[in-house]
Amino acid sequence: MLVIKKILKIIVIIVAILISLFIILTISVNYYGQKSINQPQPAMTSSTFELMLSDPHLFYGASFSYGLCHSEIANEDGGCHSEIYLYDSGQYISTGYWEGIGNKRIDAPSVEKKFGKIVMDKIIKLIRDSEIMNKECPDGMTVDASWDYQLQLGDQKKRFINRPVECQPTLDEVDKIIAEATKAE
Repeated sequence: MLVIKKILKIIVIIVAILISLFIILTISVNYYGQKSINQPQPAMTSSTFELMLSDPHLFYGASFSYGLCHSEIANEDGGCHSEIYLYDSGQYISTGYWEGIGNKRIDAPSVEKKFGKIVMDKIIKLIRDSEIMNKECPDGMTVDASWDYQLQLGDQKKRFINRPVECQPTLDEVDKIIAEATKAE
């Protein structure tokens, strides 16, 4: 009988410890403002890029960010960011900036061009021939960099995030055509 009382006493102590831990963890999670799994997360605010992607006339959108980018003007390292927008009308817009310590920011001059039918047809043909709109393009693993693309061909829309390894060669070709057209015009 004495053994049973000792075992029951140990069980009661273990249960009390577990209940105490549960209460402490619950209080600390609520105190420090962390969200529980069941609570909905607040919506993220949209960046300019996100707003531009919602434009139904955007044919190609790309956003690139990477670290360890040196600024001669600020004479320090930081992060470089660039965004490309190409509309079905052929309007091309490129923006970019450097960001350093303490939210220091240096904007690069924006570039705006109007691409002709030949350039647009070349990009459309590349996209159609590659069948990228129907391919699986899993995200690749990247360190200290991010890529975000969106293609819209007719009523088909597809978004790629974080260097889609299997589809990257096609996206690189689109970027190459755009770079050549920007220099030529």
